[in-house]
Amino acid sequence: MTCFNENYLHEIPTDIQLNIMNIVKKEEERERELERIEMINHNIQSEEYEDVIYILRCMTDGYYITCEEEFDDTVVTLIGDCCDEEHNNDGFQILEKKVNEYGLINAMKLGINYFDMDFDIQYEEEISIYQKCYHAILKEAFCYHYEDYKLIMKYDISTM
Repeated sequence: MTCFNENYLHEIPTDIQLNIMNIVKKEEERERELERIEMINHNIQSEEYEDVIYILRCMTDGYYITCEEEFDDTVVTLIGDCCDEEHNNDGFQILEKKVNEYGLINAMKLGINYFDMDFDIQYEEEISIYQKCYHAILKEAFCYHYEDYKLIMKYDISTM
């Protein structure tokens, strides 16, 4: 019976060594990808804002996004749509409830500190302030990136 006490990898031809390393690298990338898919699935299942799921659903059903800039533009557009559609009395009550659950002052701080929003409380309509607050809340809650979008599309992860 032969026991190997030394690693003879250096004696293998270079092209075979590189091929072995590429196989190992691809396997590591695949494991990271599977971990990310698991985390995306978990995030989708536990998402507290239905509008975040709505944004993901719109992006996977109605858009074919090819680059990161296009992804970012689409996210901003869809977040704006979620905030603007809440304009009638019933919708405003829903919007007001969502913002108040987060905290109006906290949402305003979030908008000012992280997203450079201006709030002119004296001259802006109440609905406009709530829309801006909800916009900031959704921007913070939407924690998905272009790479996540590609994985969602590649593996057909359900956003229902």
